Amino acid sequence: MTRSQEIVSGVVRSREALESLIKELESRGYSKGDISLVMSEVTRNEHYVEDALTRGASAGMVAGGLLGLLIGALSVVPGGMVVAGPLLGLLAGGAIGALAGTMIQMMFHLGIPETEAQLYERTLLKEPGSVLVVVRIPPGGAISEIQDVMGQFGARHVTVTGSKSWAG
Repeated sequence: MTRSQEIVSGVVRSREALESLIKELESRGYSKGDISLVMSEVTRNEHYVEDALTRGASAGMVAGGLLGLLIGALSVVPGGMVVAGPLLGLLAGGAIGALAGTMIQMMFHLGIPETEAQLYERTLLKEPGSVLVVVRIPPGGAISEIQDVMGQFGARHVTVTGSKSWAG
C-alpha cells in the first residue's frame, strides 16, 4: 500500500535560481529521487538543451551534480512539457494511465488542486525560463524548511500537498 507523502511545489524563473535551489536541496540531503522538474519545451530548448543533449548526466560537472543528473534525464510528455525526476517515473510506469494527457492531469493526480495545476501550466507556457520544482518531503521532514528554501531562491506559487502517487 502506498502511503501519502507531502510534496512542496514552486516555480523558479531562471537557471541561476534553479541551480542554487537544487544545490541547497542537495546540501540538505535531498536526492534525484526526491526532486522533479517540469518545464516547457521552449524553456528546455532555450535554457537547457546544451546540457540535455551534449553533456547529459555529465552536466553535473558544470551545473552541479544533482541538477546535471536531472537535466540529463529530461523527457518530453504530452502537452508540450518536459519532465525529469520521479514524476517521469509515474508517467512511464503507467501510474497515471489514461490521464497522462496533460500536465494539469498529471499534477491533479499527484494531489495538486486543479486550479494550482492550471496556474503552474500557464506560468510555464507563458514565461520561458520558468521551471516547476516538485520536492517530496520524507516522513518527518520539515515542510516549512523547504518552503523557506524555495522562497529564498525566489520561487513563486509555492504549494504544499499530499501525494499518494509519488514513485521512488
